[in-house]
Amino acid sequence: MAEYKDREHYIPLRKRDRSTSCATTRECPLSSAASSASSAPVVRLSGRQANLQPLAHAEPLLPNLDSNGGVIHHLLDEAEEQERREAILAYYYLCRYAGENGWSPANLDDYVELDLERLANLKVDFEIEVALDKLEKLNVVEKVDGRYRAHTIEKALEMLDWTWDNYFKYNNPEPETPPIPAK
Repeated sequence: MAEYKDREHYIPLRKRDRSTSCATTRECPLSSAASSASSAPVVRLSGRQANLQPLAHAEPLLPNLDSNGGVIHHLLDEAEEQERREAILAYYYLCRYAGENGWSPANLDDYVELDLERLANLKVDFEIEVALDKLEKLNVVEKVDGRYRAHTIEKALEMLDWTWDNYFKYNNPEPETPPIPAK
């Protein structure tokens, strides 16, 4: 069995013994079993590498851990994503079911919660105020006498496109007039 003692075949993780050209090593049990069955050379691992080898194979099975900052970042991303989902649901239900008269926030809240319970067998507390605020800021719904109506999908997409095009002032120093005038 050949042993690889030259420097290019290992990357020892511990201090080299200066009297020899290689690190103190230990034979990997898997490589010796494989080499006894074939004529392949034995691969030698440093002591630290051999100790960490079982952990390296188990690592993908462990849940990903994150730092405190990463956890906070993840939670904030999830909260923002949840708010976007609520705004999309509010627009969908207003556009699809509210009709010309629109709905009050309480009617919309009740309808969305009941429909989600019916469709997904899931009880939810829908935060309608935040969703309606977002939709109003984007100017894709209008509020008339305390009731909300959704603009048509074509007008809403046109308004979202205009908002995106005029978001950065360096792109267009003098913004054009919005397709749906703000109130």
